[in-house]
Amino acid sequence: MKQKLKKVYTLFKEFNFRFSVKWCFYRLTKQYGKYVDLVYNYLCNYLSEEIDSYNSNIKTIKNLGVVKTVWFCWWQGFDSMPNFCRMCYKQLKKVLTSDIQLILISKENYRDYTNIPNYIIDKLEKGTISITQFSDILRQSLILENGGMWIDASVWCNDKIDEIFEWEGEFWSVKLEKPDDPNVWGQVISQCKWNGFLLGGLKGSKIYEFVFNSMCKYYKEHDFTIDYFIQNMLIRVAYENIADIKVAIDKVPTSNRHLYDLYRVMDEPFDLEVWNEYTSNTKFFKLTQKRVYREFNEGQ
Repeated sequence: MKQKLKKVYTLFKEFNFRFSVKWCFYRLTKQYGKYVDLVYNYLCNYLSEEIDSYNSNIKTIKNLGVVKTVWFCWWQGFDSMPNFCRMCYKQLKKVLTSDIQLILISKENYRDYTNIPNYIIDKLEKGTISITQFSDILRQSLILENGGMWIDASVWCNDKIDEIFEWEGEFWSVKLEKPDDPNVWGQVISQCKWNGFLLGGLKGSKIYEFVFNSMCKYYKEHDFTIDYFIQNMLIRVAYENIADIKVAIDKVPTSNRHLYDLYRVMDEPFDLEVWNEYTSNTKFFKLTQKRVYREFNEGQ
């Protein structure tokens, strides 16, 4: 309760009274559409100068060669990784071809690959920014500075992914034809045109530059996280307001149709027919650590 009151206090301190009341009311009454619009409109106004600047600066990304790097993060390092995430990490090592480098990012090595401002790191160390929000900034910086692909620790990769690194666009993510679950805010925000847990692109990509710089500006001037899915929200701001970013995202084809389906049947006995259907068109499966899975004996 004390933590919640502190959060509300910070909200009202950093935002005007009218916005703060609406923010609380829409969340409490589960008016998700109005809530998303409220946050989105605030960020559009807050970043209006940056949006104008990016629209007036048509930036061409020079492809210096595909960076075949997969970024996988567990902040405390491999030895502290829970079995669930370790399983996903080992599977990645198993399916990636030898020409794709898998780099495990932790608090010990992230500075070697990123250029994150000290004021962001200070807020992380003070607990003002959670590790969840910091990881959003981290993945944007990793791709912006190096190129490659970010894969969350809760994603199961079933097969080789070489063709993704052959994609010629500056941006890649799993895109679905429609949201899988309209009650999930992250999907409502993005309409599943992208997601935050599977992201790829070229070094210097305009999309990652905009989102990274916007996050840094926001957290330089705010202690309150306006939304858990702020990364998705900022990609949407870029998508709907910066013409060539919209073009880059629209170029990405739909893929991985069963992205969210595997975790729903994880408690069921293995069904070869279902597995074959899922894997016929899906290489990535988003799982979750936020539930306990039922265990089966061999043969079940």
